[in-house]
Amino acid sequence: LLGINTPQRFPTEPTRFRRLIIATPGFRIQGQFHSRHSRFLGRCRAPPPSPVLRGAKVWLSRTDNHSRGRSGGEEELQAGLERCGWRIIHPQRLGVFEQLQVLAHAEVVAGLEGSAFHAAILLQRQQRLS
Repeated sequence: LLGINTPQRFPTEPTRFRRLIIATPGFRIQGQFHSRHSRFLGRCRAPPPSPVLRGAKVWLSRTDNHSRGRSGGEEELQAGLERCGWRIIHPQRLGVFEQLQVLAHAEVVAGLEGSAFHAAILLQRQQRLS
């Protein structure tokens, strides 16, 4: 997807290292995203539009994510959005290609701040997300 052709090695048994370097995070939702990361990751062209998404208002849901990051009242909020014609999408149920389709082609994409928006960094022209 990103055109990375570097060989990868995956340990299949316990492994010892003389030196292990753990880099500081280059991307954090709370305001840190280096421009070099943006240029490196933002290589994916938007997939062809899906007719299903034409004019769609999409809410990226976290209710299926059983993490501590969930906010109270999300189910009620989403029920109200559905009554108003919004589509509720759980990004973790979609492949990356499908997530990029949603982010690139829905009329409106919204959600609570969190990992549901991470796929947006892969698009060449990142969409304005709320």
